Amino acid sequence: MKKIILGIAVSLLLISSVSAQVLKKMGVNNTLWSGAGLPTGKCGDSDRPDFRWVGLIDTFQARADIKQFTVDGMLAWGALTNWTKDHVEDFTIVNTDLQQFRFMNEHVYSNSYYLNFLVHPFEGFDAGFGTKLSWSVGPSPSKDGQAWDYTAHVIQGDFATGSDNRGMLPAKNVVAGYVRYANNYASKAIGVRYKYKDIFHIGAAIPDGFNTDRPAANFGGSVQPVDFLLIAAAYEGAFIDNGNVYTGATIKLSDSFIIDGYFAYDGIGQKAESPNVIWGTGGGVYIKFEKINLAIRPEAGFSAYRHGDYTNAFYTGGRVQWDITKELHLGCWASGAWGAEYTKWHDKDYWDYERTKNWTGGFIFNIRPDIAFDINEKHTIAVTTEYESIIYPDSTSRDKMLVGFFWRYKSF
Repeated sequence: MKKIILGIAVSLLLISSVSAQVLKKMGVNNTLWSGAGLPTGKCGDSDRPDFRWVGLIDTFQARADIKQFTVDGMLAWGALTNWTKDHVEDFTIVNTDLQQFRFMNEHVYSNSYYLNFLVHPFEGFDAGFGTKLSWSVGPSPSKDGQAWDYTAHVIQGDFATGSDNRGMLPAKNVVAGYVRYANNYASKAIGVRYKYKDIFHIGAAIPDGFNTDRPAANFGGSVQPVDFLLIAAAYEGAFIDNGNVYTGATIKLSDSFIIDGYFAYDGIGQKAESPNVIWGTGGGVYIKFEKINLAIRPEAGFSAYRHGDYTNAFYTGGRVQWDITKELHLGCWASGAWGAEYTKWHDKDYWDYERTKNWTGGFIFNIRPDIAFDINEKHTIAVTTEYESIIYPDSTSRDKMLVGFFWRYKSF
């Protein structure tokens, strides 16, 4: 297996590659996961279940390249329990879309399957449709793997979107500040794209839900005028009143020092007072210390609501990766996020001032160490742990923890 550190570098530099299906090569990839932990709750709360095993989830991916055609897909099944106060419910066999590394948060999901069909009539050109094309341009906040990978982690410090029953964002049960960096211009969509050597990439897609009354389209492109510079831009939701714009750049000073920067503006066309109108910016730096096989990628970003009654939000985080030997890899992700406040919480004329005057934007801390061992070129086992603590705007605190076990087989 190629070193994980190489995979991170490739994802940063070559994200606009025309081979950017979810599986990069022809073959199969199977990931079996099992885990146990404490669900999100208040420490010492009698209603909180004890630490317990949650079950199994198996994620199978396959890709076939036949002449000018590519077919790739994924399916996830699991044997899962329900969290209850008194006992473990019976296992349920289910086609699950629950992310194994986030199974204790009921609001976080991923696709339980994807299926893509592509045709490549000539070099550099792709056309096709699917439920997870994963066509992207330029850098964005670190993802480090799909939801079923052991390197996956929270994004943007685990900021959330949401509102209370009056449509107010932030709300007391949300640490708000999430920005959609729309560099993934084709996901569940019909799309076409063209890449000319390593010089430029341009693509367009009609997303799921398009209709003639409310037509929509996504566009993306990148240019690499010199070897050390990549510039990218994308627009999601053209022709509708809720578009998202993205720009980003990567500067490669060397294979061991790479700088990313990005900007996004969401909710174009909506009224400024809408809590959906938000912009954000951020960046990351990849540094590799070759002699000791150690790499770090710190990143940071902030987001700002167009609405004047919401303050800015900020997050910082990063991943450390140490290849102890060719087969043994030690890594860790950690992040902190400070959410946006609703300024009227502190306004004496606000109708609920006495209850909200001490509220803040809330805070999230997450840490996720992992250790992986390559049995051989095709088999990898990994153990991950995760701890997350959340302080909501009303000072209510919650935490969770998880231990996960992975076994991955890949044929390539």
